[in-house]
Amino acid sequence: MASKAIYIVMVATGIAAASGAAWWLQKPQPNATVGSNSAAVTPATQSGVSNNSSAGSASNAPGAKPPSVEASKVELTKLSDDTQAVGSLRSRRGVVLRPEVSGRITQLNFTDGQRVTKGQVLV
Repeated sequence: MASKAIYIVMVATGIAAASGAAWWLQKPQPNATVGSNSAAVTPATQSGVSNNSSAGSASNAPGAKPPSVEASKVELTKLSDDTQAVGSLRSRRGVVLRPEVSGRITQLNFTDGQRVTKGQVLV
């Protein structure tokens, strides 16, 4: 009984440690300032909007990195939605045709898969 409690505590501790490590590794890193003359980078200057009237002050800040952009050429492609499977089919409804009199069948008055109505002459 005591070993089950130890295992539960160890599992809970491991999950908590893994969750804490994942949070720590995925949180955004704070912006480091370079030198004593550099201005603090604010969200407004980081997105390219400057607080003052000079348009180039945000891009000329020391240590500022330009945003990374990935571009690619658009291509038209044809997508096909095909599925292949191996199996067998069974119909929900079927019919067995048996003659009531003996004789030879000379003509079928329907095609395979065609809907027929009650009382229609088939053979």
